[in-house]
Amino acid sequence: MINHKANNKMVGHIYDNIPLEYIGNNILEIGVNNRILQSKIASKIISSDYLGIDIEERESILKTVQADIIDYNISKKYDTILILEVFEHIKLCYWKDIINKLKSALVKGGYLIVSTPYNQKLSQYLSLPYNENFGLPKDNMHTVFGINKKVIKYFFPNSKYKILWRVFWRQDNCRRIWAIMRFFNRLFFGSSPFRRTVMIFYRK
Repeated sequence: MINHKANNKMVGHIYDNIPLEYIGNNILEIGVNNRILQSKIASKIISSDYLGIDIEERESILKTVQADIIDYNISKKYDTILILEVFEHIKLCYWKDIINKLKSALVKGGYLIVSTPYNQKLSQYLSLPYNENFGLPKDNMHTVFGINKKVIKYFFPNSKYKILWRVFWRQDNCRRIWAIMRFFNRLFFGSSPFRRTVMIFYRK
């Protein structure tokens, strides 16, 4: 059964919303986050056997490989696999293969932890109802912004998830003036300056 906790406030860094007991001693992360040292959970990740995979070259204190997860061969099993704020940048036609690959790379009882925007409308896409094709061409990007409970159930059956509120206008290390301009741009053109993030906890 899917457990749904709605309207939770985002706590600190995205990592800090992951229960510590879900972080094992052997971690694979897809999409390396350079801000990990700002997280309360960072010490546990750093002390683990960690491998990061990112499509771009990253400067990281942790072991990182530049590769595309679509083509990368995962050669071992992991206690925890993280893929945070990544799926919205992956074409829908690759979702099933990537999710199956990551599930296969988990040890029994291991966790696949996913975060991505939840039910977020963009100017070029509407939040479409669920169907077998998700209402969009399979090679369309950013379809994840229309993710809802039915989509989660389809890809991550029997998982737990929670929805977190985030302020969209100021994130990462963006300049304040740039963030303010984006805030008003989204407000005037009918997009919410706030967004919800869904965090999914799939256990094998």
